[in-house]
Amino acid sequence: MTDTGISDGAGTPEPAEPVTPVTTVEGVTHVEGVAPAEDFAPVEPATPGEPVAAFAPIEVAEPTVVVEPTAAVGPDAPVESAETAARKARNARVRRNVLRWTGAVVLALAVGGGTAFAISVPHRTDMPGLSTPADGRYAFPVLSLPTLPPGQPAPSASANTTAEQHLADIRTLLLPKPDGATTPSVRTSGWMQDAYTLFTNQQDKVLFAEYGLRHTATTAWTTTDGATTKIYLLQFADGPAAADLLGNLTRDVVSTSGTTGLSSTLSGATSGAATHSMELSAQVAADYTAVTANGKITRYGTFSMGDIVAVVIQSGPAKLPLAPFAQVMTLQAELLR
Repeated sequence: MTDTGISDGAGTPEPAEPVTPVTTVEGVTHVEGVAPAEDFAPVEPATPGEPVAAFAPIEVAEPTVVVEPTAAVGPDAPVESAETAARKARNARVRRNVLRWTGAVVLALAVGGGTAFAISVPHRTDMPGLSTPADGRYAFPVLSLPTLPPGQPAPSASANTTAEQHLADIRTLLLPKPDGATTPSVRTSGWMQDAYTLFTNQQDKVLFAEYGLRHTATTAWTTTDGATTKIYLLQFADGPAAADLLGNLTRDVVSTSGTTGLSSTLSGATSGAATHSMELSAQVAADYTAVTANGKITRYGTFSMGDIVAVVIQSGPAKLPLAPFAQVMTLQAELLR
């Protein structure tokens, strides 16, 4: 006989329970005739020994994934990033160098300015190694030019370039005596008569009249070094007249030193004495002739500026240096500008 059930151990078979078919819908398994679990209300915990009808559904939240945006990655991205980093590093180095050099320049200026100030405070003669040895030059008072008459131009003014005339009283253009100097007992300052007597050739008197000699101003002093200095300013009609006179006076001069000048034609400048040139400024050239005799030296100097011919004669001990003579010539030229 065919078994249709499970033996209960006594040998009496029990009828088998019918099996309910299972239907699967879209992956959800349930039993026909039984509502899905979603349709059941939450079930209280069962008492032990009681059958459980169904389980309440459990909701599980899906995890949220946050995706951080990333830079586009391409074949050129690594190269561009490296170039940018190199450029930033280079700019940083440049900035550091600029700051370093700027600091160095500021420090150098500060040190230099401080050093210059420290040097300028004491007198030059008090600085070791910077003091200038005495060369015989004189100390003069502050020089100043005279006031011109109203509306009259200076010798170097554009309105006076042709005539080159000194329109002030030329006695006020004479170099004043240096500090400590004395004037001879005989009055030697002011106007001088017969200026042609300053020159060897007395026949040149005619030339002075021809070129319009107007005035001759003179001054003299004696200094503590034993030197006597005399200055003469001969004023002619204008600058071209004075230049023509110089040309005529020096036309027949023969120099043994290769330099010819008006100084060799002055009275006392012996024939054959050497004549030397002297630059008083970029615009003014001078000449002088030195004569040594009887333990004395006499220097005769001349130069011209516009309508004035200047004569400087300095005599003193044979050891008298050239510096004070050159100083007098230069300062006198400054006053005639």
